[in-house]
Amino acid sequence: MRTRPLFTLLRQGCLLWALWWSALAAADPAVQNVQLFAKGQDVVLNADVELSLSAAMEGAARRGIPLYFSVEVELLKPRWYWFNNLTVAHSQTWRILHNPLTRQWRVDWGSLALPVGSMEEALSLVRHVRGWRIAHVDEIDPDATYQGRVRARFDASRLPKPLQFSTLSDSEWSVATPWKSFDVAIEAEVPAADRTGPPSTQDQERARP
Repeated sequence: MRTRPLFTLLRQGCLLWALWWSALAAADPAVQNVQLFAKGQDVVLNADVELSLSAAMEGAARRGIPLYFSVEVELLKPRWYWFNNLTVAHSQTWRILHNPLTRQWRVDWGSLALPVGSMEEALSLVRHVRGWRIAHVDEIDPDATYQGRVRARFDASRLPKPLQFSTLSDSEWSVATPWKSFDVAIEAEVPAADRTGPPSTQDQERARP
């Protein structure tokens, strides 16, 4: 007769574990990490985003409906004598596309197109933004500390028109992170010839005849 309480405890434990796992899987969208730095003549951004597809979005993607995700960044230079100066306002859009006939996935952004093996691999490009050029170094004051913010969102306005109307009041299609604010000072990258100390191994190899 003791097996019944034990079975009940095990069942309750499994239920709690399932609820905990579901809560993790349905984590709210959020920008987790942001890095801005100079690379050559460009200011580039790296960002990590917590972002998941709803069941409706995943089903639409698998039927061949393209999904568009945008990442937006703004940099403001504080000014004590006037309103802050909006120095950078930039956005980048990724299109995730699946071909049901060939079962192939592809991600397009800018002038680039990349075939990928799965939907998760396609989403990874949006979740982990790397080397995104947002400005030229001449646009940035190296002595200033900028107030920045970044967000990512699903762009429902790019869906086919009939589907746009059906998603207006459907929360499954409202996927967006809140703005993540940060302060950053961006220093120009120091050319190899101007660095102090011994040259790196890469610099030594470049100097060989």
